[in-house]
Amino acid sequence: MGFFSWKTSDTDRSIPSRYSDRETFTVHMITEDGRVFTEEDYEGYGKFGGKDIYELIAELNGLCLNGDTDQKRSAAIDLLFKTSITNGEITFEQGKDFIRWDDLLVGQGGKTPNDLLDQGWERIYPNGYGDFNEAAKQGIKLPKLVEDVDCEFDDYDYPENCEFQGYFYYDDGDDDGDEEDEW
Repeated sequence: MGFFSWKTSDTDRSIPSRYSDRETFTVHMITEDGRVFTEEDYEGYGKFGGKDIYELIAELNGLCLNGDTDQKRSAAIDLLFKTSITNGEITFEQGKDFIRWDDLLVGQGGKTPNDLLDQGWERIYPNGYGDFNEAAKQGIKLPKLVEDVDCEFDDYDYPENCEFQGYFYYDDGDDDGDEEDEW
């Protein structure tokens, strides 16, 4: 798996990994119930202060409470990146009704999810496909990533995904992606 990162909720700065050309900075992963996980040198894989963000999301949402870190992490990723297909009347959910897109679906005459997509069915992402703000609207409990540890949890939106994955920045240090920037 590659790097992934977010932008801080309070300053909207991309959180760089220690492997990028950018200098890291202190980031705090905070929860609504007051827990704080402080990361001084983000590695790029979702751990803040020794706590995996997806493991924390699983715990906040009561998923796999007796599971190990990997099981919790997988459960949270499945929740946030949930994918379904629908024709407006019938909906099939990945992970529940099918695992692979070439699995045969019950009651669909030997058709697979891929076949249904080819016939005009729509792929939907009910929890925002990794978008924390959209997932929060669906009732999913999530942490926030901030630079100011003394901020109030409700003062800021949830962190947005960083399009540069905390690593693939433009050479000029500007995160805007203007055409004049070079890789």
